[in-house]
Amino acid sequence: MVRVRSALLAGTTAAVLALTVPMGTADAATGFFLYTAQPGNVRHLLYNPEDNVCYNISGQGRILNETNRNVELYAFSDCRGDLQESVPPEAGDQNATFVSVKFVPQNRPAAVRGGSRGPTDAARPPKGCFGSADR
Repeated sequence: MVRVRSALLAGTTAAVLALTVPMGTADAATGFFLYTAQPGNVRHLLYNPEDNVCYNISGQGRILNETNRNVELYAFSDCRGDLQESVPPEAGDQNATFVSVKFVPQNRPAAVRGGSRGPTDAARPPKGCFGSADR
């Protein structure tokens, strides 16, 4: 009788845990991606983007990748076509042109076009990002 009760209790506990514990969470980059849109050199920030999700955001001009992921830039929407550029964390480009982007874990080397920056505090944009001197 005690064995039956113990087995029943264990089975009930397992069922409750299966229903309350999340099955999994989507991975996301930590930090932000700054990009410039035209016309008007308008700066935009994308915070903590999800991994391997295509974002249809057009940009032309300065970009800054302050996430912990490589950002892949594409010339077509929905991340179609050839990869234009891959920018590693803490790096940027002064003259990027893209129509969509995807953030990917750093399990493969990134081909970089543009300069590299030193470490910054990923919790907030670098000083002067939105000032008139940046435009």
